[in-house]
Amino acid sequence: MKNITRLFFVFLFISLAGCQIEAPELKNIEQIGIDEVGKSSIKITLWASIDNPNNYGFTVTEADLDVYINSTRIGKVVLDKNVKIKANRIETYPVELSAGATNLIAGAIQGGIQTLLKGKVNLRVKGNVKARRFLFSKKFPVDYQAEVPVKLNRNKESDEN
Repeated sequence: MKNITRLFFVFLFISLAGCQIEAPELKNIEQIGIDEVGKSSIKITLWASIDNPNNYGFTVTEADLDVYINSTRIGKVVLDKNVKIKANRIETYPVELSAGATNLIAGAIQGGIQTLLKGKVNLRVKGNVKARRFLFSKKFPVDYQAEVPVKLNRNKESDEN
C-alpha cells in the first residue's frame, strides 16, 4: 500500500511540475466601460483581447494596476471578479475593475474632460496581474498603452426607476 501511495505522489508531482504558466499577452483593450460611479469608488470594465499561448486555461485572480490618461496618473485599480482565460486562443474578455472615486475623478479632471467628451482616451495600464492554475500561481507584468474608446454603461436597475 505504501508503494502505491508513493507512486501516486510521484506521478502527481511530475504532472503538476509541467503546469508552468507561459506569459499571456494583452493584445488590445477594445473599450473601457464606466459601469458605476459611487461616493467612494468607480467600477469600470475593460474589454481586453488576451492571447493565451498555453495548452490549458487559467484564472486571473488579482490585478494591481496603475492607470494613466494622457500621461497623467489617475490612480490604482484592482480586479473585482476573477477572469477565466481559455487555452490556446486570442479572445476578448470583460475585466471588471474598481478604483477609489476621488483619485479617478481628480485624475480625469487633470487628464482633460475634453478627452472623455471625444469618447476616446490615451490609456496606459501598468502593474501586475496574478494568474492561477490549480495549485500554481504566477505574477505577470502589464504595460499597455493605446487610444481606447470610452463608453458610459447605464445600469439596468436605474433605467427601471
